[in-house]
Amino acid sequence: MTEFRKDIQGLRALAILAVLIFHINPLKLSGGFVGVDMFFVISGFLITQHIFRDLEKGTFSLRKFYLKRIRRLYPALIVTLLITSIAVYKIYLPADIQQYGPSLISTILYVSNIFFLQQSDYFNSELENSPLLHTWSLSVEEQFYIFLPLLMLLIFCKFRKLFVPLLCVIACISFLASELLLDEYRTASFFLSPTRFWQFMLGGLVAFTPPRDMQKADKARFDYSCWISASRL
Repeated sequence: MTEFRKDIQGLRALAILAVLIFHINPLKLSGGFVGVDMFFVISGFLITQHIFRDLEKGTFSLRKFYLKRIRRLYPALIVTLLITSIAVYKIYLPADIQQYGPSLISTILYVSNIFFLQQSDYFNSELENSPLLHTWSLSVEEQFYIFLPLLMLLIFCKFRKLFVPLLCVIACISFLASELLLDEYRTASFFLSPTRFWQFMLGGLVAFTPPRDMQKADKARFDYSCWISASRL
C-alpha cells in the first residue's frame, strides 16, 4: 500500500496553484511557472524512491512499472483530450482544427514537447492559442518515466556501489546541457526532456537523504560510541 504523504500533496498543490495563477494573470505571480519545475522535482523524488525500494526487495518489474504508469496517467489524459477536442470542434475554425490534429496525436504518444518545439518558439505568441500546449510537461515527465527505470536497473545491477554518484553525474550533465543551450537554443532547453532530467534527478537524489529522525539516531549512536571510547582511555 502506498504511503500517503501530506507534505508531498501540499507541495503539489502549491506547484499547481502557482502555475494556475501565472497563466490567469502573470502580473499577480510573475514566477509562477516555477511550479512546473517543482512538480518535476517532486515526481523525481517519488518515482526514484519507489523504484529503488523495489530493486532492493528484488520485486521490481519493468512491465508492472510501465503498466502502472499507463493506468495512472492515461484515463485522465483521455478524458481531457476528449473534452478539449469537443471544444475545439465547436469553437475553432476549420483551418485551426487541422492544426489541432497533429498536436492531439503527439499528445497521445507523449511527444508533444518535441512537436511544439518544431512549431515555434515557446516564448513567442504563435502558440498561445494551442489548447494542448500545456501537455509538453506531461510528455517530458512520461519520457523520464521511460528512461529512469532502465537507468536505475542498469546501475543497480552493474554499478551498485556507485549508484548515487552516477545519478549525480547524470544530473550534472543534464543541468550543464540546459545551461549551454540557453543562449542560442533556449526553446530546445525549455522543451527537451534531456535538459529537464536534472530536475527530476534532483528530487531523486533527495530520496536518498536519510529522514531527520534517522539522522538523529545515527548521531546518537555516534555520540554514544565516542563516549564509550573516551571512557576507556
